Amino acid sequence: MDSINFGVGCFHFGFKQEEVKMNGEQYLEHLKRVLSSISNINNIDFKHDDYFIESELELNKKLELDEGDPPFPNPKFLQIKFDIYIPKRIQSKYFDKIEFPFKPVIENFKVNITYSYFMPVCFIYSFEHCYQDFPSDAILVIREFLKENVIDDIINFQCIGPSPFHADFNLQEKRKDSKSKYFLESIVNKENTYSSINFYIDDFNDNTFEEKVNLLFFELNDELALYYRITSFNNQIMNGWMEIQDKLEEFQKTFRNISFISSLKSPSLRVKKINELYLNIIDFEILLLGLNRSFMDSFNVIYNRKHYYLKSFNENYLQDSNEYPIEQINKIISLHDKRFTKNIDLIVLLVTALIGGLVGSILAIIVN
Repeated sequence: MDSINFGVGCFHFGFKQEEVKMNGEQYLEHLKRVLSSISNINNIDFKHDDYFIESELELNKKLELDEGDPPFPNPKFLQIKFDIYIPKRIQSKYFDKIEFPFKPVIENFKVNITYSYFMPVCFIYSFEHCYQDFPSDAILVIREFLKENVIDDIINFQCIGPSPFHADFNLQEKRKDSKSKYFLESIVNKENTYSSINFYIDDFNDNTFEEKVNLLFFELNDELALYYRITSFNNQIMNGWMEIQDKLEEFQKTFRNISFISSLKSPSLRVKKINELYLNIIDFEILLLGLNRSFMDSFNVIYNRKHYYLKSFNENYLQDSNEYPIEQINKIISLHDKRFTKNIDLIVLLVTALIGGLVGSILAIIVN
């Protein structure tokens, strides 16, 4: 019986430039030239539909996948496949760089990047069976290699974490009765390391084992793409929150120790900054609501079908998403607002008292 281990990540070949105008066919031609220029890469193959080839790709700002931006281009169907050779000494360099205690054992890998409606998903595997225990490490190696070697003025290599996905996958041929094409035998959650996800497929059909492997990739693609879409949403939300934190810190540095006299000099600036902070919070809450709604729509699309395998991963990942202290930040802004309002009230009281005293003095002079 054949078996194979594979790792999963989210890899993408995006645009390095801020302004781009080309069609899908030109993009693929250029990407093939870039990949072909790397001597370690061969057997490059693209599968796509006619719509992508004819579609116009226009971009007017730089997009980065790991910043929460959507992948661009993001075709409904595109598969990028190639073989890659990475010598053990180069792999050791990457592992040493991150202080990872792993000794490379093979040098030839197969890369399959498949786009779906959500995000691109990368599957990496090898038919050299000595590479059995930690296939997710191949994701790390090839990620670092592509970062270092994809050098071009137009196209760049992008990825989003976690790449590798926090699991090692295995597929084996085995006579197994199941209503599904693939039978998910177990998800083993290990302590202090990645989970193991084991699949079996019957060995009765006439497909080659490599064809069965690619069919499994296709079967898993949408669920894994959804996982990385959650990651992208979380990155967008985190960036929005960091912007609020930066502006609040700037505000506090500017006005924390401001004297009463100084507050008289810049009331309009203070009001403007407080209003900006309130608007930032409102924008963030709108972003949060919109992304959560979009995610739930995506979640329902995936899990309304009959067969799925990784729902628990996506549910747990969603539950582990960060919560943001919006209410506490609103209270901090409100305290600044009340402090400023109190100063204004004191100013009004002082001015009123001065005017009242002046009027009283004038009247006394007139009466006398």
